[in-house]
Amino acid sequence: MSNILVVFGTRPEAIKLWPVVHALREDPELNVRVVHTGQHRELTNDVLQSVGLEVDHFLRHMEEEQDLSNRLSAILSSLNSAYDELGWDVDAVLVQGDTLSTMAGAFFGFYRSLPVVHVEAGLRTHCLDEPYPEEFHRQTIAQIAQLHLAPTEQAATNLRAESVPDDQIVVTGNTGVDALWKMMARIEAPSWGDALPEDFGVVTIHRREHQGMLATQIANGIACGQRTIDLPLVVILHPNPEVSGYLQDVFDPLEGIRCVEPVSYPQMVWLQKKARLVITDSGGLQEECTTLGTPVVVVRNYTDRPEAVEHGLAQVCGTQVERIARGMQDVLQSAPKGDVSTVFGDGGASERIVTSLKEHLNRWAASQ
Repeated sequence: MSNILVVFGTRPEAIKLWPVVHALREDPELNVRVVHTGQHRELTNDVLQSVGLEVDHFLRHMEEEQDLSNRLSAILSSLNSAYDELGWDVDAVLVQGDTLSTMAGAFFGFYRSLPVVHVEAGLRTHCLDEPYPEEFHRQTIAQIAQLHLAPTEQAATNLRAESVPDDQIVVTGNTGVDALWKMMARIEAPSWGDALPEDFGVVTIHRREHQGMLATQIANGIACGQRTIDLPLVVILHPNPEVSGYLQDVFDPLEGIRCVEPVSYPQMVWLQKKARLVITDSGGLQEECTTLGTPVVVVRNYTDRPEAVEHGLAQVCGTQVERIARGMQDVLQSAPKGDVSTVFGDGGASERIVTSLKEHLNRWAASQ
């Protein structure tokens, strides 16, 4: 019996790890312990409830006002204390993505001389400022992980370019696609969903690098584009007031743009499926929209999901007013709603991860 410690702390991680944890727990040869770091405790609650993901241990809650270095230190300290006090037996530490919790989990495994398994390895923009600090996190984790589970061939190519040994890289597909298809039977409209017109767009802006006046600039670009394309927009606000407050200042006085509070994961999938267009700075939504055939305007200077652009459903438009407005018009005219796509995976990533993990666990055990 091998013991796997899964560490996560944010909503995207919860979504993408749900099918992985389920597959791990279905295997009689694996014992899985899931730890929530507390990074985004409230934001993950609806996902945990929606998908039935059971958490074995919650670390102490972090203060939102803590800076990144103190939050990283707090997670590491709590992980170490829990490991020592509870006497965990761990054969590998599994983390997903590029969040602060991901970084902490990887560091914890490395410092404890435990194999680190990285789900969604190899995503790159090659710019440390975007996304910040996630690009630094994932480049750093690539140096210490012993199993790199790449979602696409491009991600695997990125890892090889950084001299990651080929026998440590496995292309699995993206677990977010697994989660998406598992959720499709449970999607539901928000309470206000029935009032939406047949054609509408969805907006989500949340990234740390888009706080403050840059959020105002982005909002002005979206407002300008909305007037041109004449498509009603629903803006899903993020709890961070350093983004949402600036967006509301621009959007609230305008007709045709409606700001709403955060929605649940099943509701967000429903909105993406129904929308004519999605405008976002989210990496996960680029994957989900491409899979569902919904065109995407990417409000970032770089994308770590180039497959969406190559597939023809996404366009990277930067953060300047004119580029955003023009991008909205271009995407609406040139990218009609498409068919279901397997660009980011076929829904079987979690099973491939379990198979690969077990093979590497045997290899690591044999080498000791």
